[in-house]
Amino acid sequence: MTNQQYRQLVQNRRRLQVHPAIDGRTEARFLRGAARDLRERATVQRALERILPASWLKAARVEMVKGGTVTIGVRDAVIGEEMQRDGVRLRRELGRAVRGLRRVHISLAVGRG
Repeated sequence: MTNQQYRQLVQNRRRLQVHPAIDGRTEARFLRGAARDLRERATVQRALERILPASWLKAARVEMVKGGTVTIGVRDAVIGEEMQRDGVRLRRELGRAVRGLRRVHISLAVGRG
């Protein structure tokens, strides 16, 4: 690279204006939403820890909370079936513990840690 080519390269870099892909408002809105989602999941998880028998807790975790519906992932098919049978009580008790919760979905999550 010659001295002239180097100077041209430096000059071109100065002209280049970098614009962020996400502005500060969008980033803040995204982070607020993510924080809200994490708080909701933590609230439901704490309620589950109070409601579920200890033998079920080792196999169940909150996967998603969205629009009044909580999805509980269960790694054990037998425990998942028992939770399905006890679904009405589970929904009622979770509904009391977590404001706005209307539906509980039990999902078999075999192989997920």
